Amino acid sequence: MKSFNTLVLATAFAAAASTAFAQTEVPNTFESGEAASASEVNANFSALVSAIDALADRVADLESDVDSLDPTEVTLSDLVGTNYCISSFGNIGAGGGSWARIGSYVSSHKLAITSTTTATLTTVQDDEFELGWGVGYDTDYTLDSELEEYSHDDGGSVTINSLTNGVLSLSVGDFNLSPNGNMILGTEFDFGSGEGEANIVVGMRCY
Repeated sequence: MKSFNTLVLATAFAAAASTAFAQTEVPNTFESGEAASASEVNANFSALVSAIDALADRVADLESDVDSLDPTEVTLSDLVGTNYCISSFGNIGAGGGSWARIGSYVSSHKLAITSTTTATLTTVQDDEFELGWGVGYDTDYTLDSELEEYSHDDGGSVTINSLTNGVLSLSVGDFNLSPNGNMILGTEFDFGSGEGEANIVVGMRCY
């Protein structure tokens, strides 16, 4: 964030300086060979000093504005009462003995932070499609396949473990939290199905 603030400040300073110098006029001009009085030279210097002072004031205001852009670190207490609408996209796989299956799913949930230690996960939509294979030992080892559709309700209570260095650790997975706490991103959302999962989870604050 420091490098971002520096870039913003440098850009704003350049713009302010350009504007200030473009608008600055001195009261006296001199031509080659013309004598200049001390009062006229001092008047020109006074005009420049006033322009520089005005520029310094504008830079101070810009520095204050840039500092206000730097978000403070969000704490668990700040998140209490926050709802996140999250979407998960992923693949699952399971197997054992004479069978195996793989599938893909898209799900939507609402995560409500109810305290610094607990949250509630509510399933909005969970559509899963699985393709399974099975070897029939009693039918000459034939390979059978079946495409199935599932819909789960994986809601319930969630334990909040910690919030450290922008990582919100929950019993259903770890999520990277944006500096202002408005968005979360994760890759280990565990529904507790007992199946191997690989997914991407994206969420944002909602009502």
